[in-house]
Amino acid sequence: MYKVICFDFDDVIIDTNLILRLGERFGNRLKELKYVIDFLLHAKNPRTFSADFHKAAKMARGMPFEKLKILADHMRLTHGVRGTLKKLYDDGYKLSIISANDRNLINYILDKNKINFFDSIFASHLETHNGILTGKLSGKVIKSEKKSVLNDVKNLYNVQNREIMFVADGLTDIPLFKLLGHGIFFCPNIITKTIIYRDPVLTKLEREKKIFIVEDKDLQEILPFIDSKYEKKHNIRKWYRNFWKLKFRRSK
Repeated sequence: MYKVICFDFDDVIIDTNLILRLGERFGNRLKELKYVIDFLLHAKNPRTFSADFHKAAKMARGMPFEKLKILADHMRLTHGVRGTLKKLYDDGYKLSIISANDRNLINYILDKNKINFFDSIFASHLETHNGILTGKLSGKVIKSEKKSVLNDVKNLYNVQNREIMFVADGLTDIPLFKLLGHGIFFCPNIITKTIIYRDPVLTKLEREKKIFIVEDKDLQEILPFIDSKYEKKHNIRKWYRNFWKLKFRRSK
């Protein structure tokens, strides 16, 4: 039985990658940053995770941190986040975030959206001086593809691997999935799915129903894979949703 549910942040709790949007929103000076981050999200070698994120942070040097908050104001929650987190929280699960994103930005977005269900956050830290990004990035989560924080999670909650569920979407999450031996890939892109089905370890775990892939961009879809008690309500909700979709189409 799972006791702790750990979530990636970008493209899981929020439905767009916050870091990627840096290069899209702040002009020509950060065009190269966009390309670096775009590479990070689609990189085929998660082992370069730390070095590439440090490179991206250096390229953002000189940007006011307040601009990142402006960017964060344009982020929206993934569909089903609030209901899913509340249900898990009310049922006694400990909820945590494991993310390469900046902890302060994560807290800012959670506070702005009045999401107060998380017990802990393991994230990076974009260092600033007088409110300006220095280009330095710190945080244990950056050092080894997020898997370095697994012992911290286990010690904090006094649990074993089998009692932790990880919900994430990308290539850089794969090492932690392998370390845990189970988890839920939430709407992974085509490159990540290709790796899952080609990697012998992940293929075996998926075949043994220890790793699951959720395709629908609705976080409530993960619930039946956490505990079968959610399955009946999930199926009823899904039936009603499909019914109203079909009825709406017929009425057009």
